[in-house]
Amino acid sequence: MDMEASACGASVESISAKMGNSIDGNKALQRTYTPVNLVAVRAASEHRRKGRKLLSQEHKEYKSRNSAEEKMETEGDERP
Repeated sequence: MDMEASACGASVESISAKMGNSIDGNKALQRTYTPVNLVAVRAASEHRRKGRKLLSQEHKEYKSRNSAEEKMETEGDERP
């Protein structure tokens, strides 16, 4: 469900119309897509953002390290 609209008090019916489905009449969809605790949702989003940044940095370091090792191996093969 649209968390921003829900956080600002939009009705389930108006969000249903926006999404083009029948979430207003389906409690299972409401439980799935409506955040129960907006503070927890925001905290999880912040942790995911930090995690993506950390994983990206680790990936770049790994690629850089492998590139340097490959270069050293290649240079070693070229010696007479």
